[in-house]
Amino acid sequence: AEFFNKEIQLSNGKTYVVNIWDTAGAEKFRSVNKCFYRNASIVLLIYDITSKKSFDELQKYWYPEVLQELGNDALIGIVGNKVDLLDRNSRRREVGYEEGKALAKANGMLFYEASALTSLKVNDCFEDLLQEIYNERRKKYLIS
Repeated sequence: AEFFNKEIQLSNGKTYVVNIWDTAGAEKFRSVNKCFYRNASIVLLIYDITSKKSFDELQKYWYPEVLQELGNDALIGIVGNKVDLLDRNSRRREVGYEEGKALAKANGMLFYEASALTSLKVNDCFEDLLQEIYNERRKKYLIS
């Protein structure tokens, strides 16, 4: 796993530091991953849009595991990654945009397609999810 800190400024003008654990989703580390997302406020489940297998594993293993561990205590987003590969060959796509969006919608999650390589929409994922957490807590605790 890799650990990062990222500063994100929300619409209220305040800057927040987000701790990010990237567990890379490798099957051999599945048992250890729970340690990284325990007590998390936000979880991003990421699949490769050029790999139907990675999308299927997200649905079969990762999403149920996160739900079991965190229940409704975390905001979960789904990200279809590697959209940059479509610039070179659109036939590489194995998971359609609508398929990813439908999964997210059916489970009440935010959905994005992004590219970690080019940083396309990566910040949007973090900013939107952090804004959602802020809005929920603001309502819950009547923070102004």
